[in-house]
Amino acid sequence: MINSEKTKNAPKRSIKAKAKQQKGKQPNPLHRIVPVGRTLSTKDNYLGKSKTGSIKNRGCVVLYVNNNNELAVVPLSTSSGNNRTEIKGYAKNYIIKNGKKEKATTYFKHYLEIKDSDGNPIVVGEKFRANHKNMDLTKNQVEKIRDKIFNHSKQKERNSKLLTEFKNR
Repeated sequence: MINSEKTKNAPKRSIKAKAKQQKGKQPNPLHRIVPVGRTLSTKDNYLGKSKTGSIKNRGCVVLYVNNNNELAVVPLSTSSGNNRTEIKGYAKNYIIKNGKKEKATTYFKHYLEIKDSDGNPIVVGEKFRANHKNMDLTKNQVEKIRDKIFNHSKQKERNSKLLTEFKNR
């Protein structure tokens, strides 16, 4: 009877106290931290095998996530050129032209990246930071990027090999 009296008279925990207790729990390893379509920020020298020495910030779009929360990404750019395609309906960057702030057109590069400059898998951390969800691409935009890089680009064979390597990890 003593145990039942203690539970009846014990103070109830507030919702905030329960939330604090749950924050300390470890996340499920199969839970995807970064959704497909999320943009990441990184430096140029962290992308791919080329060590350019550039410290310019570069955006990336997550196209695939595996069970280890490793990412397959496509780099973004604000300048047009060879092997780049415009992302229609996505203009989150600003540039200054003639002293005026204007929305910049965003392009994606036609090559898939699954490893950073050190040969390690791309994960969110020190080198790659996830942007806010209001900068995400829509599912339709992600599908158009996938179609372009796997079916209609010069690097489609390279991209397909990298994707199979990524999925077999």
